[in-house]
Formats: sequence, C-alpha cells, structure tokens
Amino acid sequence: VVVPSFQHRMSLTTRKNQVVILELMGAINFLSSKGLLEQLEEIPKNPNIKGVILRINSPGGTVGSSQEIYNAILTLRKKGIKIIASMGDMAASGGYYISSAADEIYANQGTLTGSIGVIIHGWDLTEIFKKLGIKSVSIKSGKNKNILSPFKKMNNDEKELLLKIVKSTYEQFIKDILKGRGKKVTEKKLREVADGRIFDGTEAKSYGLVDGLGGLAVAKFRMQELLKTNVDFVKPEQDFITKMMKNLFRNRNQSLIFKKLNLQLLYYFGGLIK
Repeated sequence: VVVPSFQHRMSLTTRKNQVVILELMGAINFLSSKGLLEQLEEIPKNPNIKGVILRINSPGGTVGSSQEIYNAILTLRKKGIKIIASMGDMAASGGYYISSAADEIYANQGTLTGSIGVIIHGWDLTEIFKKLGIKSVSIKSGKNKNILSPFKKMNNDEKELLLKIVKSTYEQFIKDILKGRGKKVTEKKLREVADGRIFDGTEAKSYGLVDGLGGLAVAKFRMQELLKTNVDFVKPEQDFITKMMKNLFRNRNQSLIFKKLNLQLLYYFGGLIK
C-alpha cells in the first residue's frame, strides 16, 4: 500500500472550500497506515480544507492501526471537518471500522462490507512434524510465551486467554461503531448482525450500516450538500518515483503484508474474493 504525501500540494493550493480525496487501499497495518495518518494530521493546518472523502478498498487489517485511523478521523470531525467514507469493491472488518468514524458512509450496491468481528489466527502443524520426525524445543520465560506456536497443540487455558482478548477487542469494535453511528443503528440491531457476516451495499444500507448507495460521484454530491457550497475536489500529488515504485512492487508488497498478518489480532475479512 503506497499513500502519497500531499504536504507539497497543500502548500501550493490556496483555493477556498477544498475537499481532499484520500485513499486507503489494501490490508491495514502499521506500515500501510503511516502515510494516511500523516495526511490526516496535515489537514487541519490548511484552513481552506473543509472536508475529506476517504475512498476505502480494504479487507481490514490489524486492530491497532485500524483504531488509530478511526481516532484520527474522529479528531477531524471534532474540528468541524466533514468526512465521508466512500467504499469501493470491499470495505470489510477494519475497513468498516474506519468507515464508521465518518459523518456518512456510501457504498456501491455490490460493495462487500460488514465482517464486524475479530479473529486471531494460527497453525497447528504438530501432526505434520510428527510424521517427519521433527520435534520443537522452546526455552521460555513463562508458560504462555509460545501460545500461538504452530509446533504445539493449544490447551484450554491458552484458548481461554486468547478468547478473552478477542471478546474485549470485539467490544471495542461495537462501542466505536456506536460512537460514530449511534443515531443510525441501535446497539441491539448492530449486535444481531455483528457476527462476522458480510453484506453487499444494499443489505448494509437496510441495517443502517451505510447511509446511501453510490460511488465517488455520489459522495462528492453529498459532500457539497453537507457543506452547502460549491467546493474544489483535490487529490494528493504523486511524484514520478512514487508512482513507478507503487506499480513495480504492488503485488510483492501485498503478499508480504498478508504473510505478516497471519499471527496478529485482526479486524479482517479472510474470505477469498475473485
């Protein structure tokens, strides 16, 4: 995921009533969220920026980074900047978590969203290693230090410990959705559908998870209505090297990101979508 800086662009732009279009693409983690967080932090420094449209195309990602972007969006809202989340092909799990911080959310009819839940994933390779005659030896400071090791079977105490973390993080997810959208969806209705299932845009709208259907054009139109004025829509500029590196390493970066996600606590939809 490559998110360009727009500090140079903002220093040159003096037009009033601007709306910045930002993008969040691919899996969310510490590395991929860095550029977007820097952009969000710069926005209040330019008094001409009145709103942000955040284009999201993501299956979700790590909990901490999703929460950090969510909080950065809420901070902008508190400063009077309007935020609209515009979903692409997918804005699931952590992608929806971040969207829920916006003033309004728009999805296409066929957008996959929802997947409200938490997962922590590991592997049990003990049977394979038994057949190969391989044994693992761990020298550890405490009994839970290798809790997700693929070289040992997980016991009930370890499962309970991880389940406690998952449940706690799930409650954070629910609480933050209600903080952003409490006037649009009740806690009762939210909990009924927050079981990890995914929705298309139409179904998500029926549950109050999104505000309307449509793509970027609809988000732009609605932003002008919220601001009650005509606005200039601007995008961050990418220099030539950034564009070249993005295209060159896009597939490689994504595969590395997904490998790193395997053993982390995730707001993430893990289905195979083609």
